[in-house]
Amino acid sequence: MRLLITDPYTPQSYDIIRALHDLCGKIIITVPRMGRLPSLFSPAAHSRLVTKTYQLKSARPSGALEMILGKSYQAGPEKEYIDEIMDICERERIDLIYPTDDDQVFLLSKHKKAFAEKGVFIPINEFEILKTVADKFEVIRLAESKGIPHPKTFLASEIKELPLREENSTEPVAIIKPRFGNASRGVFFVNEESGWKRWLEANRSNLHKFVVQEYIPGDTIVNLRVYMKRDGTVLFASCSGCRRPQLIIHQSCGIVHTKAGFPPCYEKVVSLLRDKNYFGYAHAQFKIDSRCGAHKLMEINVRIGRGTWTEMRMGVNRPLISLSLFRNTAVEVPEAVDETNVIFVYPMQDIFVFILYLFSLPKAAFKRWALRSRKTRRLPGISEMLKHYYAVYFSGRKKIECDNYFKFFFKDTLVSLTYWFSFCYQLRKKYREWDY
Repeated sequence: MRLLITDPYTPQSYDIIRALHDLCGKIIITVPRMGRLPSLFSPAAHSRLVTKTYQLKSARPSGALEMILGKSYQAGPEKEYIDEIMDICERERIDLIYPTDDDQVFLLSKHKKAFAEKGVFIPINEFEILKTVADKFEVIRLAESKGIPHPKTFLASEIKELPLREENSTEPVAIIKPRFGNASRGVFFVNEESGWKRWLEANRSNLHKFVVQEYIPGDTIVNLRVYMKRDGTVLFASCSGCRRPQLIIHQSCGIVHTKAGFPPCYEKVVSLLRDKNYFGYAHAQFKIDSRCGAHKLMEINVRIGRGTWTEMRMGVNRPLISLSLFRNTAVEVPEAVDETNVIFVYPMQDIFVFILYLFSLPKAAFKRWALRSRKTRRLPGISEMLKHYYAVYFSGRKKIECDNYFKFFFKDTLVSLTYWFSFCYQLRKKYREWDY
């Protein structure tokens, strides 16, 4: 295969390269324009496994919601982007594109036929299917119709006032999320009415792009991964969970993946996907509500995402299986592997998180003192954090599997260093935004 990866900034780009490089005679990376400095910190583009990198003149696609609402993509920067990708495919004789960013997935889905006519295959669903399943607002409405537990979810444009915080609670009142987005970009935790008003003032012209979601207390996320055939049956499904202290600032912070049981509503999720004629790989994310123990559906991801490496370590080649399902070719059902004695960790991210956590303690203490008449979000205590990290890394209870950026550091050093730098930069921004 001659593979093109369209976005080297996402963590899953490197996972896909690692998963498919043995099958590829050529791996090409395109780097969308994001300014001079960001292009230097595009981790996957620096891999020794990459044959060639193209710096695009066009910017990284954005605006999935406008596309869904009917904006034409026959002119402007989006057309420029598609033309550049098409030209590279012809020049390098590309036969497979794996988009890894939501906006690129939507944009390329609208042009699948044009690429197919040139012999380029893109393993993503049709646009009409994606625009419902990937919409964090619409998918909650579908979940409600199926009787799948979910948090209360509203369009930001429909919210008149936020619900009151429960008495003596230090949890956020709500979470604001883009209807289409990934890697926690654009996520805002609302702790007080004043925070909501500040956000509202800054985003008043873009309210239709966001949902306001009830905050679900708890520290356990459950990831349901489903591989659907074209006929609506399930080829394979797996489920993992991750627990972390109540320190939700960035999607990767303190995450530890372990094998988990399937949510009680598993069959309903499969039915939801089947009703929409969805096939290939899908990832449904749940949070366990600590108040009642229910698995509540947060969103469904429709592209290969972060965490791909965890299944690879267990012998499940997610990108390859997904590709086989789209091509309708024979694919072996992965053998069941006992994952109960394995945990999947991000060592360097955990170190960075802990360092910034220590720097945040004085700020949090001052806010509790200065705003002692109001309830503010509690940071975990040092003993709680140390206990968490000790149980993960030093207890010896389970075998540890480290992420690709850590495992292949000496083979792809520049990849790891640029990713960790980018992670620290994003994490620092999240800490600045976080209102304790």
